[in-house]
Parts: sequence; structure tokens; C-alpha cells
Amino acid sequence: MSLKDIGLELSYESDVKNLAKRFYSPVLSEAQRYDRITAFFGSSSFVSAGSGLEEFLEEDGKIRLIFDYVVSEKDKEILEKDMKSEIADSIEDVKEDGVIEDHLALFAWLLDEGRLEMKVARAEGTFHPKIGVITDDQGNRISFSGSNNETAAGWSDNIEEFKVFKSWKEGQKGYLESDVNTFDRYWWNKTGKAKVYELDDAVEQELLRHKPETERELEEIKDSIKEWREEEDIQSAEPRDYQSRAIDNWEDEGYRGIWKMATGTGKTWTAIWGLERLSEETEGPLVTVIVVPYSHLANQWIDELKKFDYSPVSTLDYHGWEDEFEDRKMNLSMGIEEDLIVLTTYNKYIQDSFQEKIGSVKGEKLIIADEVHKAGATKFREGLSDIYDHRLGLSATPSRHMDDAGTEVIFDYFGGIKKEYGLERAIDEGYLTEYEYKVSLVELTEDEREQYLEKTKKIASMLNSDDLSESDQEALENLTRQRADIIKSASNKMKKFDEMIGSLDNFERALVYCNESDQVTEAMDILDKYHYKSHQFTQEEDDDERDRLSDRIKSGSVNALVAMKCLDEGFNVPAIERAVLVSSTRNPAQYIQRRGRVLREAEGKDHAVIHDMLVVPDKSEGYEPSESERRVGEKEIKRVKEFASTAMNSEEVMKDLNHLFSKYLE
Repeated sequence: MSLKDIGLELSYESDVKNLAKRFYSPVLSEAQRYDRITAFFGSSSFVSAGSGLEEFLEEDGKIRLIFDYVVSEKDKEILEKDMKSEIADSIEDVKEDGVIEDHLALFAWLLDEGRLEMKVARAEGTFHPKIGVITDDQGNRISFSGSNNETAAGWSDNIEEFKVFKSWKEGQKGYLESDVNTFDRYWWNKTGKAKVYELDDAVEQELLRHKPETERELEEIKDSIKEWREEEDIQSAEPRDYQSRAIDNWEDEGYRGIWKMATGTGKTWTAIWGLERLSEETEGPLVTVIVVPYSHLANQWIDELKKFDYSPVSTLDYHGWEDEFEDRKMNLSMGIEEDLIVLTTYNKYIQDSFQEKIGSVKGEKLIIADEVHKAGATKFREGLSDIYDHRLGLSATPSRHMDDAGTEVIFDYFGGIKKEYGLERAIDEGYLTEYEYKVSLVELTEDEREQYLEKTKKIASMLNSDDLSESDQEALENLTRQRADIIKSASNKMKKFDEMIGSLDNFERALVYCNESDQVTEAMDILDKYHYKSHQFTQEEDDDERDRLSDRIKSGSVNALVAMKCLDEGFNVPAIERAVLVSSTRNPAQYIQRRGRVLREAEGKDHAVIHDMLVVPDKSEGYEPSESERRVGEKEIKRVKEFASTAMNSEEVMKDLNHLFSKYLE
């Protein structure tokens, strides 16, 4: 390959495209020589200059770099002194980061090999030229000039723009030659308003202290950088076999269908790869609407889409999204952009005004419904519009709990399940971690048992009535919730939780699921008694606070998050290794999601542990429950049996609880 084969554009703007992925890495991989003038220098210069260098290393490529500092002394002797101090400080900074230290070692190696030359420019005013000239092994040459510096932020984070001129394009050679001449002028110190100095020997020696001493050490550094790059850059990743099959099946079905995939198996990335496949096959623009139930899920999608170099319009920006949408719609019509992605919530996508906006864009349309079981709710069915040519639903549990009509609506609209990838298979194939399942039996108190049976009788009486008024229906729903809360908030649960925490050697990177605020407070008090740091994770915390808590649980500064009606969908912290279900739900969509929170793979995590609390009227082996009491334990035990079936200690759990299974599941 050569620079000619990359398909370079005339201009690049970071607000639309990722500069490092779309320009910097590809051109550097084809470069024989890289000449660069940049304004700012710091530790990030080492990282950005190191980006893509592993491909550059194999071809004996060379770099000439001219840079400035944020100091303004005119005297050369003082300048060199300050320069030495500033670079030394930068070097000390990067030592704290192993990844950056690897880039610095590679940088020092290039310097020692004579493949890197650096000079320092200083002007009386501000030194701001930002030019790059790249030449490949066939003599093709490009130059770029614009706003970005040779820093990590300049290539990846800031809003930057530059133009690219190519030696093989008529009409661009003059601009290219001008950039080449500008670089040469500065390199040979032939400018009127700036002075260019050789790098101070002491500074060079400080850099060279970081170079690898042996060929083996050099190769280890290259491998380390490559591994880091693959982790950071999704563009280098490939779909797993089951993900590729899901996309193939979806394509075969005319790009319609539902993917039923276990939590943690990569539904989001699979969907984005599928979107890319559809985009490649679509003539003309593709408009994609991604619908999620909650704002924190939307933010996670934004982060993942950015890894694929997509910049979605998010309706979470309540005041600015419509203007951005119109701008991007114009870009689409003018051919400046090929795709438009709009990220929204179920509450927003049902609005007529939203659907009118989407319908106004010319091009084929795709809807991706995350947690697609939500789309079957009566309120949200309004958004399942015929304007979408292509449809994809995502969920570990696409069937709606106790809502056959809603499930039928979902399956009819999206075209049914086209790919199923279950938990057991994902664990067997090594994509999810194994888990140990520990069950604590919790008895209802006499008072709780009487309340449960009393409410059960009232519910049964109302269900036998042929004519329930609207108020009766509401009363029935309230009774059903109150009966469920007796199980969820059984008073003996917190005693069991106290015993469990006291018996453990350590309790960290853990999630605790509770039913009510009093239970949350009591759980946190128990954790505090055993000197564990915890924090509540409820609907009161906003997205920023939730992000901070996620970071703290990863770092270990918080040992446990105590949740109430949260952490079921979209919480993605692979380091979590323990979950305690103080309160659980009978809705498979929720308890399957909760199990999935702890099963993602992470470095140093060989398995997860799930503690469950099983509520029964009486746990003694000789006790025979009445028909009403049997119903108390039946639904609880179904969940336990489901969890036990895929646990690493499945046989042990099934044996220990067999007397309950036979008693309550006959």
C-alpha cells in the first residue's frame, strides 16, 4: 500500500470524524518520513507521537519534529535552562503511567537510533504554525495544516480542523510545496521572527535514559503498546463468531429481527457492527434511531459509538439537539456525511414531533431498540412506526413478564428472535465468567405469613369475580404489590445479611440489591459495622454521580454499592465480582439482568459469587405447606432453580435444596 491507497479526504474536522483513527494512524503506517511543526510540548506529545509508531518502526522511517513551549524567554542560555527543567518535569509525569512510559521508551529508542530528530522553536510572540509533511516509500507526499497540535488532545479530544494536500492531485501541489518550504525554513533556522535551536544535550541524555537496553526489551515494549492499542481502539477488534452469525442472520432476514443475547455478551458492539454492515450495503444515506429506556444507557451508547467513530445526535441535549439534527440533516443531503445516528429514549421516540423529524430525512431508516421488551408496553408501542425500513431489537429477555399481548406486538414488529445466545453457552465458551451460587434460606415470621395468606385470599376472591370495576382493578394491583413486598422485605433477611457479611473474609467490588429505603439504610449500617465502605445507588443519583460511583467501585475506594430499583439495566462495571440479592424480583427481565451484572470478564477475576435469599414459610424438612403457603415459595424457588442450573456449584445447590424443590414445585 501507499498514501495513495488510503482514500484521504481534502479536509478533516474532529467534530465529525476521529482524527487519530481516520487520518493520523493510517498515514503514519505508510510513512517513510514524518516532518512536523507543532506549537505545544508536554508529556502528551510523547503519547501522540508514539501513536501508530509500531507500523512505522518496521520500515526505518524517520521523524523530524519542531516544537515550542509555553515560556517566552529570549535569551538562549536561559531558554535552554528552562527547557531542560520543563522536559524533565514532563518525563517525571509520564513515569506514573506505564502505557505512556512505553511510548516514551520507544521515543527514546528512535532518538538513539538516529530516526528521531527534535528542535525547539521560539518566537517573540506566539509560535503557532502547525504543519505536517509525510512521505511514503514510493515518493508520494502529503501535507496537512490546520489547528491541531502534536498532542493526544489535538488528535483525539479537541475540536480541530485541517486541510490535506496531495502530491498526486493536480491543483494541490502548490499548497503542498508551500508547506514543505515552510518546514525547511524553520528546520534550517532561516526565518525572520523565530529562532530554532538544537535540543540541549542534557535533555537528550535524560530522554535516552528511558530507551530499551536490549532487543528483547524493545520487542516487549512494542507488544505492550500493541495490546494497549487494541484495547483502546475498537477498530482493531473483530466480532466473535456468535456476533458474526447474529449479523449474518439479521442480513439474511432483510435486516429485521430480535437478538436474545445474555447480559454481558456484547449486544451493543454487535448492533454497531450490524449497523456498519447495513450502511455498507445501503445506497445513499442511512438514518439510524437508537432507543433506550434510561439516560445513563444513552450515555453508554454514546461512549461506545464514539469508539467506532460515530458522533450521534442525542436528544438528551434537550435545548440543542434539534439544531444539531437540522445541521446534520443538511450534511446528509449534501453528501458531507453518509450516516445519521439519533440516540433517544422510549419516552421521546413516541412523540409525534420526533417521528416527523425522522420521517423528514431522506434515506433508508433503521431502528435499534435496546432492552426491546420495554417497547411492548402500551405507552411505547406508539413509537413502532412504519417509517423504519430496518429493525433490530436487543434484550437478554425480549418476552414481557405477564404480558403476552405486548410480547406479540414486539415479535410481530421486529420479526421474531433471529439470534439466541444464552448464558450457559457464553460461560462454556469463555465469554462470561463462571459463578458460585450461595443460597440462604429465610423464613417468614408468623405475622408476615398471616399477612401473606390474608392478602392471597383477598386476591383470589377478587380474581373469581366476573365483574371488576376500575377501582377494583386498582385495588387488586395494590394488593398484589403489597403481597410481593412482604417477600421482598421479609424482616429476617437483614439478619441473614448480617450473618453473611460477618462470615466473609472480605467483601469488595460488590452490589447489594434491596427493596426499600429502610432496607438500604440497614444494609449500609451492617456494612459499616464490619468496616466496609458502601454507598447507596438509587434513583436519587444523577448520571454524573453514577459515573463517579462506578469509578470508585472499580478503584476500591468504595467496597459495595447498595441499590434500590436500580442496577438492573445498563450498569457496566466488569470488575464487579459479588452480588447479594437481599431483595429479588419474580420478573425474569430483572433478575436475569442482575445476575449478568457480575458475570462480565475482567483482569484478575476468575469467578463471581452470587448470594441469594430464598424466602419460604417454614424451612424445616418436616414442615408441609398448605396450598396457599406453597405459592409463597413456588415463584421464589423457580428463580433459584434457574440460577443454580448454570452455576459452577450447581450439583451442590440442587442437592442441598432438593427437599424444597420437591415440596414447592410439585
